[in-house]
Amino acid sequence: MDSHINEDLKISKLAQAYSYTENYICSQFVRQTGITLKQYILTKKLTLAKQFLENGLSVTETAEACGFNDYTNFIRTFKNHVGCSPAKWRKGYYICSNLAECHIQDFSSFTK
Repeated sequence: MDSHINEDLKISKLAQAYSYTENYICSQFVRQTGITLKQYILTKKLTLAKQFLENGLSVTETAEACGFNDYTNFIRTFKNHVGCSPAKWRKGYYICSNLAECHIQDFSSFTK
């Protein structure tokens, strides 16, 4: 699944591929991991997005590369889960204490 994280993953396709119901797949995933399949996929996509942004990809390129079909949805989702916009993350003005909280800081004052 991780190797297909940038694709439009659907639980229905996964269930069909393994001949199980969607409910069974979802309940087993939660039982094994403690999080929902949707949460897992989103966390993986956002982790990949942060790596792409850190390596210089544009926000648009990153959204597409991570399988987000809607640019605006990517920005909103990134900001809600990471705590800062993808553009600010890309510019390197971040110090994150954890995924839920992102403190913005301008490092230009340290280079003078």
